[in-house]
Amino acid sequence: SAKGSTAGPALRRQGSRRGVPLLETVDPAVKRSLERCVARTLSWAHRRLSYLIALGVLTSLCALSILYPARHATALDNIAPTLEQADRARYLAKALVHMARELVIDDGFNRQT
Repeated sequence: SAKGSTAGPALRRQGSRRGVPLLETVDPAVKRSLERCVARTLSWAHRRLSYLIALGVLTSLCALSILYPARHATALDNIAPTLEQADRARYLAKALVHMARELVIDDGFNRQT
């Protein structure tokens, strides 16, 4: 390690763990003050709490997307007959509207095609 060697301070700085040699010579109070200033100026998108909240929401949505269909799978079994019945009801409503229009117009033409 460069720390135990007898070389000059330039070599000791090159062997620094962080790669930033000046950080080791800065007063700890100045370091803390700088870290507080940087933390205050960070936007909400760069804070750890924002990522933790987003991760929690994402995890809960994933769990919900697995649990909800599993609980209501029986309701989804009857969806085809339900849609078919709705189509028939819509067809009957259209037929009634056309029939009422024919009765109101009553000009002898058949428009029910």
